[in-house]
Amino acid sequence: MRDRSISDGSCTHLFTLNKSEKLGTMLDKVVRLQNLVENLGLELGIAEDTLQIVKDAASLAMSDLATAVVTEFTGLSGIMARHYALRDGYSEQAIIGLLAELFYFLRYLADWTALWVYLAAGCQPSSTNDQFGLRRISYGLVQILVEREKNLDLLHAIKLAAALQPIHVDAQIIVMSLGSLHLNMDAHAFVTRRLEQFLVDKGISPEFVRSVLAERGNSPYVAAKTAFKMRALSEDHLFPKVVEVYSRPTRIVRGKDYDSSYEVDETKFETNEERGLWNALLSTRSKFTLVLLPHFRTCIEVDEFIEISAELLQPLEDFFNNVFVMVEDESIRKNRLALLKRIADLPRGIADLSVLPGF
Repeated sequence: MRDRSISDGSCTHLFTLNKSEKLGTMLDKVVRLQNLVENLGLELGIAEDTLQIVKDAASLAMSDLATAVVTEFTGLSGIMARHYALRDGYSEQAIIGLLAELFYFLRYLADWTALWVYLAAGCQPSSTNDQFGLRRISYGLVQILVEREKNLDLLHAIKLAAALQPIHVDAQIIVMSLGSLHLNMDAHAFVTRRLEQFLVDKGISPEFVRSVLAERGNSPYVAAKTAFKMRALSEDHLFPKVVEVYSRPTRIVRGKDYDSSYEVDETKFETNEERGLWNALLSTRSKFTLVLLPHFRTCIEVDEFIEISAELLQPLEDFFNNVFVMVEDESIRKNRLALLKRIADLPRGIADLSVLPGF
């Protein structure tokens, strides 16, 4: 019997293959992938002419799964699609697109985004069975993002792709899942654990990985770059000193009964050390801003952060040697706590230094 062409009825033979009763057929999945390429391609920096090629490749995705050869020899999936596409007259560019890492990234993203849908559909993997390969999908996605240096806001990407899924997933669940390491949610666990595993496999200590993921886990490439730089910086004498700069204020303000929104009032400074530390803090924050603006970056590099933060070393040392924070005067005490709180908050968005040894 002659094998079917992948172009017969625009691959409608895929409707006979069920992905899941609740998630539709493989054809439904191909359509969702095409729409995702349309919505997300430009945000990944794909040129418009290249985007059309990737969209053509998306139309061929999984197109060979219902052919006789792949049904008999499943390991040829993807390989046979290229042969069938050549036979059916598709452009070589589209066929090459099937091989491109960018296209595999989009496929991984489509599958990974569907992770929330699988969970909503009751398809959670167990310790012995992962029938939809969700662990492999998550690991593959973060690996491609990191190795191809793709800076992608995963939360935004998930929202785009989740809107294409046949099962509604509450957006707030996604926000909560990505927004906190302290929430025991399946979707978040899949993301952070695969990225954590990937970085630990690269030889980065688990403490550095968790420190970075706590603040930058929504962008695997940025998180990985930060973790690699942090590992290198940790071998320099300046790194532990800067960690101490933030550990001392953090320990003092932690658990204290005061309004965290309290604004620092310069008129309530009683010592030169308070004024010196306040001026050093303002200077440090302004330099962080100057680093960000020229490059239009959304986050500062960790090595720049360490270098600028070193300017707080001496003013903070002078402050602790000459100023008593927990004085009886409530207004003075709150003002000094507010000053230290502003310093303790500087690493936000970069790394959670509190999980590092010795903090």
